[in-house]
Amino acid sequence: MILPPDNYILETPYEKIRFNLENIYDKYKVPLISEIIEKEISFKKILGVFNLETGIEITGSEKSVWIPKNDDNILIIENAVFVSPFGILEKNKSIQYHGIPVFAYENNFTIYLITSYGEIITVGLRNIIRDIGRAPAYITVKNNKISVLTVGGKKYSIDLKTGGLYFVGQTSKIENNIKLYTEKKISLKNKNIFIQNNKVKITRKNTITGYKNGK
Repeated sequence: MILPPDNYILETPYEKIRFNLENIYDKYKVPLISEIIEKEISFKKILGVFNLETGIEITGSEKSVWIPKNDDNILIIENAVFVSPFGILEKNKSIQYHGIPVFAYENNFTIYLITSYGEIITVGLRNIIRDIGRAPAYITVKNNKISVLTVGGKKYSIDLKTGGLYFVGQTSKIENNIKLYTEKKISLKNKNIFIQNNKVKITRKNTITGYKNGK
């Protein structure tokens, strides 16, 4: 006689749950996440996803989207390369720039953007617009400073306390840590955000529970 396995995996499009039925007389509980689709957004092409302190920004080829973490006021702006409650970076308007954001960092009501062309632009409380000449190769955030190394070997530092931008030297040793994500799953307290195949799906979490033997 072949007995069924004791360990099972229940897999849904949203999660994977493992549970053990070794003792069939024990009460077991399987918490499931029931997803209610709140909104779906399609893009021609997603260029980058930035998971920031107060929201998720999704830059697309024809529009950009801001999904806040603490409320439901989603911003969708056509012809924008970056959108947030602190400010919007639009194509062919006001600020002149050429690249797309490859780095974003939120601090004190300001979002610091660095583009693929090496332009440093802020939206929000601080006001920085600076072209550092070459594309960024390596960016780190530490001790209230954003450190930028360009592909030309020049090093810059942005002081998050003062908003100052400084040239700090040059090096011949160049590393690269720039990576743009176009697909992500982000789980928040009351919702999940699925970003894949140039589509965004926002779902609301509702927890339901199953019991053995109706108990």
